[in-house]
Amino acid sequence: MPDQLSMFAPEPALPDGFRYSADVVSAGDERALLEQIRALPFREFEFHGYLGKRRVVSYGWHYDFTGRGLVKTDDIPPFLLSLRESAARFAGLDAARL
Repeated sequence: MPDQLSMFAPEPALPDGFRYSADVVSAGDERALLEQIRALPFREFEFHGYLGKRRVVSYGWHYDFTGRGLVKTDDIPPFLLSLRESAARFAGLDAARL
């Protein structure tokens, strides 16, 4: 007997240990985050004199690949703390450890 077709899309196949939830960040919070993220000072990733094909912003600690090692950077901006809380809740972790 052939497999019966489903009226509904199948659940996405995820690697072991992964999980997905559509409601971790609401649509309204996502829009607000995007507006704030657009204003961040992204710059090219530098690695031993080469520029990576991505732009980054570092918080807390940044590894300086020009030989200076770990360098203290700015703290996480307040608007990202609520996202950190949501991610921690989803992962079952303490937000301060992220």
